[in-house]
Amino acid sequence: MNINHLFSKCSIQNNNMSDIKTIIINGNHNNRLKCFFYKFNKDSKNFSNCAIIRCYRDENSNVKFSMIYSGDYIDSSCWTLDEFNKSFDNINIKINLPDNTEILLIRHGKGIHNHNALLERIYYYSISDQNVIDPSLDKTGVSQAVSAGKFLELFFNKNYNKPDIYFTASHLIRTQQTVGLIMQELKIKKTIHISPCTHEILYISKNDCECLDLGNKFIPANTPNCDINNMCESLNKFCHTDCYNTNSIPLNWDYYKLFYNSKEKCCNNNMIEQIIRTIRLAENPNLHLVNL
Repeated sequence: MNINHLFSKCSIQNNNMSDIKTIIINGNHNNRLKCFFYKFNKDSKNFSNCAIIRCYRDENSNVKFSMIYSGDYIDSSCWTLDEFNKSFDNINIKINLPDNTEILLIRHGKGIHNHNALLERIYYYSISDQNVIDPSLDKTGVSQAVSAGKFLELFFNKNYNKPDIYFTASHLIRTQQTVGLIMQELKIKKTIHISPCTHEILYISKNDCECLDLGNKFIPANTPNCDINNMCESLNKFCHTDCYNTNSIPLNWDYYKLFYNSKEKCCNNNMIEQIIRTIRLAENPNLHLVNL
């Protein structure tokens, strides 16, 4: 496969990237990303499938966001690479990002519920058909995730000095599949850690979209087959055994369970910090929530 075209929709940036020790890849969702970025920039645009946003510290230790890969551009409602980077170029973000750590936020590849307008209406508004719950990637979505993985392989080889790479996703399978395909292209065999507060939401109100979280209640495509509500209480494990792997890649729910069993709320927490905490617990399994 010729992958030179991938760099026509990417941005290569060098700000001491060779000093980075840890990279966390997170599979995410369009509305969740829109909601998060609206807090810093009032331009409310969509993200193309498999668009990649880099969270990093610049030479002055300011936390910044930049789009390094535009994904499979959909239409003018989506950010282009240049639009996003110009909009966020002068914005410093107040986030507790550890030194020598970067996070890559990736919108999932195209799902079967995104196939066309008619199917999208069926998936979003018909709750009777259980086949529409937690939809998977379609063939295009798989191809998009593979292309994103090929881009990241080149991007890492060009800019970094063999950092530790961790993988996180939401509790919806389309993000897990996307991250899994990227992992395969990177030729890395690791666990995908499920992070709270990265699931898709119903984007109704811009100002309180994280707190007005109706995404799982009315939209089948945003309703997970595996979440805290269908856990086997006695074993602290999920009743469905397939909740622990996707395409033979193991899934770890430890921090996800700890967060929701502690009655935490996403509207009181920062999505980026929850992703960091997910990996911090993976490295230190004996830590309690207050120590993360």
